Amino acid sequence: MIFAIDSIFLFPWATVFADPAYGATTLVEMFVFLGFLAVGLLYAYKKGVLAWT
Repeated sequence: MIFAIDSIFLFPWATVFADPAYGATTLVEMFVFLGFLAVGLLYAYKKGVLAWT
């Protein structure tokens, strides 16, 4: 579920990234967003939230 919602936020960035005027800014913003997601996923993993059993 988390990754399905993330793809909704990444799709508009993919369409703006095609524009050369906003390409570098969009790329940096995308990596910052993905970094926040990675930190949150790492935190959840360390807390044991992602365990199935």
